[in-house]
Amino acid sequence: MACRRGFLFATWDTEAPALEDYLGEIAWYLDAILDCGAGEWEVCGPPQRVRTKGNWKIPTDNFAGDGYHMRTTHQIALDQGIYGDTLADGTRGRAGTDLVAVNIATPAGHSVRAGYVVESGLSLEDRDLTAPQYPGYPPERWAELTAAQTPEQVRFTSHCEVAHGVVFPNTVFLSVAHDRAVGEDTDPLTRYLVVRSHVPVSARETECLYWTLAPTAMDTEWRRRSYRFQARTQSAGGILFEMDDFENFARIDAALARSAPGRGGPVDLTLGVGRSTPARGFPGPARAEVATLSEHNQRAFYQRWSTLMGELP
Repeated sequence: MACRRGFLFATWDTEAPALEDYLGEIAWYLDAILDCGAGEWEVCGPPQRVRTKGNWKIPTDNFAGDGYHMRTTHQIALDQGIYGDTLADGTRGRAGTDLVAVNIATPAGHSVRAGYVVESGLSLEDRDLTAPQYPGYPPERWAELTAAQTPEQVRFTSHCEVAHGVVFPNTVFLSVAHDRAVGEDTDPLTRYLVVRSHVPVSARETECLYWTLAPTAMDTEWRRRSYRFQARTQSAGGILFEMDDFENFARIDAALARSAPGRGGPVDLTLGVGRSTPARGFPGPARAEVATLSEHNQRAFYQRWSTLMGELP
């Protein structure tokens, strides 16, 4: 067992590498996300628990880099305004902005997908980093909340509306800013950070455990709103997202149980191959590709899993 940034990591493998060696490049991204909250966090409430149909790799795959299901699986959430029409500076209306995604994967199977809000027609490199923006945090607190960050971390987190990924094999995280659609009309764009563990119950059932974190530097009301937004959207009892995803997981499980992939046939994970471009000047380690829709991260996850499993029956 080892502790890092307050997180406990454990394994039954007596020959496992040291934690820092195991995390490798993903540690840089975890630090950047945690340092964005001034470096000190608290756990909000007890862990949430729910069981879902499907092998543990299905929900983990979803967090690795899955951006292509939003417009279908979660269309109702978009129609409800869950991402709202609030800009990072608190003004209303998102006309004239695009979401540019970067997919980062490591040979160890870890991954991050980060989505950035930029002015339409501009690239990620065109962000104004002389005035960093942190959607979901109060603009008047930006300087304070990022004081613990390095310039490279600022380049990764500035203008970032959503970041999610996997610490291989079954720990996932999501940092995202949501709007008043799950609160009051007066609620500002608010960020939450949730860490999950996908624990196999059987080959076809998984228990998901959720821990919601909030920066201790934020006031009590903000932390309560952040927790409320997470509980209402991306949680076991949420009114959006999870019911959609769990339905997908169950259907994927049912399809795999009676299909060629379930019997060891090939699975197509080629989305984005040859279409993405390297993220020029990206500050973090590992290979980073600019592509809103890509399975770059899933390929790294399954390659690592396959390497560890060896030849399967």
